[in-house]
Amino acid sequence: MNIVYIEPRFDKELAGGWDLSLRPRVWAYLFNSIKEHDFRKFRGNAGLAIGLEKAGGMGLVARGVANPKTGQGNLTVDLTFPLKSFDRPPYLIAQLFTGYGESLQTFDMRETRFRIGPALTR
Repeated sequence: MNIVYIEPRFDKELAGGWDLSLRPRVWAYLFNSIKEHDFRKFRGNAGLAIGLEKAGGMGLVARGVANPKTGQGNLTVDLTFPLKSFDRPPYLIAQLFTGYGESLQTFDMRETRFRIGPALTR
């Protein structure tokens, strides 16, 4: 399955070097399968991400996607910290996912997952 999306980003600089971002996203699925309708029912075609990040510091981003017709969707929250021992960060990321549509195999099952590990970008 492929997804084509549009995601404009709106940023507002806050005091203390913090940046607030708002990223609405709409997408279309590009695959020819009987499961397309089912997947869309649980994941929808629109989402919103709200982020609060400090340059060279911590970042917090919450992303939600939903299908208002079915009430299904998901929420992902990422908390990132730069690893200062490197000249340019990789990051340490803690991620919480809850809802539907995380994978193609289990898109119709409600899941809650917590992950922690390295990330090259945020």
